[in-house]
Parts: sequence; C-alpha cells; structure tokens
Amino acid sequence: LGGIGALNANGSSSLIPRAKRFKITNCHVHDAVNYNTAQSQWGSAVKFWNTSHNLALNNHVHDNSGEGINFDFCDTAEVRENLLHDNYANVYLDKMQYAHVHRNMIYNETKVVSGILMGLEAFTAYVTDHYMKDIYIENNIVLNTLGINLWQGIYSAIQNGIYNNVQIRHNTIIGKQFGNGAQVSISHETLLGQPVPNFTFVNVSIDRNIVSANADSLNNNKLFSAPLNPQPGLSFGHNLFNMNPGFAYNPTTDEIRNALPVYMDPSIALNQLTPNSTYYPELVLSVPNS
Repeated sequence: LGGIGALNANGSSSLIPRAKRFKITNCHVHDAVNYNTAQSQWGSAVKFWNTSHNLALNNHVHDNSGEGINFDFCDTAEVRENLLHDNYANVYLDKMQYAHVHRNMIYNETKVVSGILMGLEAFTAYVTDHYMKDIYIENNIVLNTLGINLWQGIYSAIQNGIYNNVQIRHNTIIGKQFGNGAQVSISHETLLGQPVPNFTFVNVSIDRNIVSANADSLNNNKLFSAPLNPQPGLSFGHNLFNMNPGFAYNPTTDEIRNALPVYMDPSIALNQLTPNSTYYPELVLSVPNS
C-alpha cells in the first residue's frame, strides 16, 4: 500500500488486519484519527493488527489524535525511516513479538506525548500470556517528546505480561516536554519490592544512547526512571548524558557532558540528518507536508 494521503477520517485511517508480508510506504497521514467524533475504540493513523512480517517504511504521519504507527498483537514487524510528529504516541508497540524500530525521525511541536511507547493491553478476558519480546529500538532520533516509555499495560489478574529481550540502543533522545516521567521510563506495579507476580521483566537493555534534557522538564531531575532501584531484569551502560541521570547510571562506562543540547529544532535536524542519495532513494523522507 503506497502513496495514500488520509485526512479527516474516523477510527484507524489505514487499518491492516490479519495480513502477512504487507508494506505501507510513502503515505502521508494527518488529522485522520477520531476527527471531531467520539469513537468506541481508540484509533491509530496506521495500524497493523494480528499481522506478521510487515513493514512501515518512509511514511509521514502527524497530527493524529490516535497513535501514529501502531503494531498490535503482531509478530515480526519493521518500522523504518518514517517521519512522525504530534501523534498521540508516535510509535506504539502493543503485544509484540519481534520488532525492529530503527532510523525514524520522531518529534513533537504541539502535543505532549511519547516518542515511542510499548505496552500490553489485553484484548481477551481468557487466561493467556501477553508478550513484548525480541524488540529492538535503535538508531532513532527522538526530539522534544515524553521520550521512550515501557509500560506494563492493562490486563487482568489471571493473565501474565512478559517483557523479554527489549534492546534500546544507539538512539538520540534530546529535549523533553514538561510532564510526568523521564526521557526513558519503565512503569509497572510492584509487590514487596518486586514486580507483581503476573508481570515478568527480563533481559531489558538500555545502552549506547545519547540522552539529554533540561532538568526543569524532568521529575526529580531523572533522565531515567523505574519503579524499583535496582530494577530487576534491566541492564545499562555506555550511554552519554548531559547530567547524572539519577537512575541507571553506570560510572564505569557512561559519560556526562554538560554541553550537550537540551533542545534541538526539528527543522534543523531534518535538514542536517535526512539522507539524500540517488543510490538509496528509499532513505529520503520525501513525503510532502501538505
């Protein structure tokens, strides 16, 4: 599916259910979710549901009331070289097994929302396990958002939520909007100093990222936050900060440089960082803002 420009739609303007080996590319989707109409279900500008081996490539998705690009209950997905801004959660992964989110440009100018959000929202009341497994978030530029957020989600006490092998690495996360949380945040319920029994959090890594924000935009000056300290299942290192992150700081491998910018103008970043190659035209974010 390519070259679609959706505007003023209700619900999910581009919905791909139960598909295999499907690609959405070169689409411009804006002002297209829940447009002036109450909806029975939260919509997404580009939504894959119960799909496998699918790709969202080189799309311009912005100013939607729902998520920008959403993979829900999917297996094997790639989100690559998209331009996203001012969606309610610009990229949202919900109940996902194997996803590669990389080389995207994400920012906010008007909405105060997440850059990349992960969560587990149940779609059934039956006893089952919900997974966020084998997720790779890397080489993204995330500017002036609420950052990258790992959320336990919403499911019943007879269900299990499992985060296993989530890798957040080589991202540039600069500038945070005023609001709760940190540049990289983990949120889940706890019991007696541990995650609740029906939530598993293992092999989650945050490493080799550039993370910078104004201290006034953070809760308690924390660039990283989590319910527990130390956080079971979390490893971190080789990150570059503009100040002590207050949590998840590795003094052996991490580095602090106070001169790092706490804000970056997205238009400048786009001009300087957008690839331009006749040999690799798919790298060019060429979808017009019109």
